[in-house]
Amino acid sequence: MKKKLKILLVSSEVVPFAKTGGLADVAGALPKALFKAGLDVRVAMPKYKSIDDTKFGLRQLGEIEVPMGDAKEKAVIKSCEIPNTQIPVYFIGNTDYFSREQLYRTAEGDYPDNCRRFTFFSRALMEMLGFVKWIPDVIHCNDWQSALIPAYIKTIYKGTELGKIGTVFTIH
Repeated sequence: MKKKLKILLVSSEVVPFAKTGGLADVAGALPKALFKAGLDVRVAMPKYKSIDDTKFGLRQLGEIEVPMGDAKEKAVIKSCEIPNTQIPVYFIGNTDYFSREQLYRTAEGDYPDNCRRFTFFSRALMEMLGFVKWIPDVIHCNDWQSALIPAYIKTIYKGTELGKIGTVFTIH
């Protein structure tokens, strides 16, 4: 039997969970098309305050420690499926970074710690893979919020199982 290609689509927003623009539309539709084509596809995104755990049936999988400089920060990992599909979605939560009224900014401008927020998200994503015991063949990164993942694979995770993951980077 032929092995299914395993793809993890990583995006900072995914319909129906969180949306500010077209990125969310693509990130919500592409996994469905890949699944329909017979691929083992999963999705990962931040767990924002606006995502209703009850509405989407999120269940907590556990907590992981994420190296950030000389310290470690906690990430809460939750999961559900894209509604009306069998496609798993992993949510990476941290109240300091993602429990805010908007995804990226306020009326006054961008959050000043956006670089740190999405550095954390990218590193937590890599650490989450061992925790959920699912290693994709390819990680599809979308926009700047996940841009560090390919660099992490080639540096921090070089020589490990995670260092063998291929990447695709799409700018929307």
